[in-house]
Amino acid sequence: MRKLAFIPLGALLGTLLFALPAGASGATQTFDVTNSGPYLDQCSGLTGTLTDTYHQVVLESVNAAGIYHLNISQNGTVNFVPDPTLFPGAPSFTGTFHGSEVINSPVVGVKGSVTNLTTVNGFWSDGSHGAFQMIFHLTVNANGTVTVEFSGLNCIGSD
Repeated sequence: MRKLAFIPLGALLGTLLFALPAGASGATQTFDVTNSGPYLDQCSGLTGTLTDTYHQVVLESVNAAGIYHLNISQNGTVNFVPDPTLFPGAPSFTGTFHGSEVINSPVVGVKGSVTNLTTVNGFWSDGSHGAFQMIFHLTVNANGTVTVEFSGLNCIGSD
């Protein structure tokens, strides 16, 4: 069974932004991004090169109660090419993905939450289907205790 596990950069970026103070209330930013580099596919164990190209929209606001809200949405394409030296003849993967991340936190203090959902859907070059979904939620309570709920990787694929 061929499987693909893909975590867009926005998933990590949003978690890092969680610790930063809020910017201008009601700010919206858009980005067009292409990343390429070495990658280890957590589902199949294949290593190779992952290239993702996506459009990202970042909405940022602070409400009247002083709660910072950040919403990151990504839509794009992903291409994974296994290392031909280590995995000769292994098929490549091409697909689309959507990622969303929501962060809510008081402007003052350390508590808050992050929720991330990422889905990937596509095909291996041998014609088999590959899909992946990941959901995680992180909460920091008022005394600084961090709780992480991770649904695990839901890898779907067939030969």
